[in-house]
Amino acid sequence: MDESQITGAASSYARKYALNGLLAIDDTRDADTQDNTGGGLITPEQLKTLTDLATKKKVDMVKFLAYLKLDALEKLPSQKFNLAKAAIESKK
Repeated sequence: MDESQITGAASSYARKYALNGLLAIDDTRDADTQDNTGGGLITPEQLKTLTDLATKKKVDMVKFLAYLKLDALEKLPSQKFNLAKAAIESKK
């Protein structure tokens, strides 16, 4: 990139993140990301499976979400579903 492209890109991203912060816009689904391996978020059925299992096993969801580094279970990537399920099932 030449200098004008670098300046333009930096300005564009600075504006984007300033507005996101000012207007409290969730930018976790960034269209500019290069990570296309996510496969989306868990389905409603998977969410119900995890919440039912967590209730049965008496899992502290606050601690579990902190363990997963999430602020809501709905944001769990679908490819992590089996790992989350196994983690809940392993609770004694």
